[in-house]
Amino acid sequence: MHKHRIRSISSAAAGFTLIELMVALALTVLTSLSLVEASRFCQRAYERVAHRGAQFQQVYAAQRFIRSAIETAYPGNQSSFGQGLRGSASALEFTARGPLAIAAGSMTRMRFDLVQGSDGRRDLEIRIAPDYASASDARSVSSGTAQAVVTGIESLDWSYRSLHRAEDDLRDDAGWSASWDSPELPQAIRLRVTFPEGDPRHWPELIAVTRVTDRADCIFDAVAQRCRR
Repeated sequence: MHKHRIRSISSAAAGFTLIELMVALALTVLTSLSLVEASRFCQRAYERVAHRGAQFQQVYAAQRFIRSAIETAYPGNQSSFGQGLRGSASALEFTARGPLAIAAGSMTRMRFDLVQGSDGRRDLEIRIAPDYASASDARSVSSGTAQAVVTGIESLDWSYRSLHRAEDDLRDDAGWSASWDSPELPQAIRLRVTFPEGDPRHWPELIAVTRVTDRADCIFDAVAQRCRR
């Protein structure tokens, strides 16, 4: 009898009661739910970071492309268009070497425009047409290959600096004009872009200096990236 009681107590101690099993099951469910929610949170955080990184990468790539294009702009008498560089506060058009992916590096007419899409967003768009297109054909550039450079912007402002201004004064607001229409290239071109409220992107002020010249006496300084005289 005594031995039977010891075996019963030992058997009861070795097992689990129904309440203990229910508590263990509840804890397992809660732990699983916490892990699932944590996984979802991590996924959403990763997507937000990736999206923001892509937005900042777009700004960096846009600035690099615009600067490179402006630096290779040709004066008007070097182009079959004969129009030189034409610009306003909202648009810019000039002749330069086209991107390899689009124009295989040949001479093209480029036009940057602020375009409003059907969804209400504003995009900075570039259109590229071959430089040999007829200058009298007003559709030659507008019907060229179009590509969005920066999407979802609030506003932009182009401005132009005369060659007769000192280059070390480029960041001063004085000396910049809101339009340009001359065979002669400006010394520099500035682009300011603002994004809608709440957009985390930031556009550092872009100032690009034109490099190409038709001066016969130009001795190009590779370090300063301009003519010595």
